[in-house]
Amino acid sequence: MVVYVPHMVIAVLEQKGGHWLSSSRMLQYQALLREQDDVELKITNHLNPAEFLRSTQEEGILEHDCVETIEQVYASRRDLKDEPLADPDWELFTDGSSFVENGTRYAGYAVVTEQEVIEANALPPGTSAQKAEIWALVRALILSQGKRVNIWTDSKYAFGVVHVHGALWKERGLLTSQGTTIKHREEILQLLEAIHKPSTVAIMHVKGHQRDPGREFRGNRQADQAAKQAAREVWTQMVLLPVRNNPAIPYMEEKPHYSQEDEKLAQMTNAKKNVKGWYISPIGQVILPVRIMKAVLETEHNKCHWGAEALVKFLKNEVLSNQMLTLAKRVNAMCPMCIKNNP
Repeated sequence: MVVYVPHMVIAVLEQKGGHWLSSSRMLQYQALLREQDDVELKITNHLNPAEFLRSTQEEGILEHDCVETIEQVYASRRDLKDEPLADPDWELFTDGSSFVENGTRYAGYAVVTEQEVIEANALPPGTSAQKAEIWALVRALILSQGKRVNIWTDSKYAFGVVHVHGALWKERGLLTSQGTTIKHREEILQLLEAIHKPSTVAIMHVKGHQRDPGREFRGNRQADQAAKQAAREVWTQMVLLPVRNNPAIPYMEEKPHYSQEDEKLAQMTNAKKNVKGWYISPIGQVILPVRIMKAVLETEHNKCHWGAEALVKFLKNEVLSNQMLTLAKRVNAMCPMCIKNNP
């Protein structure tokens, strides 16, 4: 049986199908469309459903390249490539690392060339591997501002965000098909912004832990080693991810002034100072001086007017200080709106 199709079905499956389809689904389609002796697919131009669409062309055959159209519609940048550019300004390899030792999850990322480490830093304990991989790609794009760059990643997830899912997620308001917020929303937003930093960019997926001794293997191995080393240096070089909704971020540009009580709290929570002098706990909480914590509580209370205990419970995942609950009760007691509605 010969089946005539107006589109490059086989080319789409072979070149792009792996980005959208699982391995089992790909095998199913290949078995149905490629491996049946009595089924043959052929392309025909006699009837193309696209011809029924409005067109600015006056006459002639409607030109339509399926693979090119898919790249333009689904990629997070219209000119984004998944094959290396010729004559790039530089070529980067990225990797993120996340592992557990002695009950604590350490994480780090790295951006490297074949010859040197461009940037490698630790990430807050508890950072997942996916988040570390995304952040590595974000940093590579930002470091490549205005350049022609080839970037390799061994993360199928990060590769899929920029080439397949990112534009669709953004169109949906970063919600899943069930209406829930996608994972790593803030990092993905930063990735979709950073993708426009280079003048021209190609992002390729390289299989991790392959045995091919080629250039891609060497670059990926160097990125992997640098990311793991950076993660192990978390206690001395801990940095805080610039998550936009962390209430401490507006106050972290200046150097903190900790009291003796603050130092004791940091010691009790096993917090260590980051490069800017701020104490960060093993689970990523920023230790705040009482003065700054009071300002944070006032700002956050004015957004929601929650009670003191609910507000403290909400903020404790991000920030911590001495007298936190006492300060929250004072803020609540001084709020004109709360006094009016809860006399």
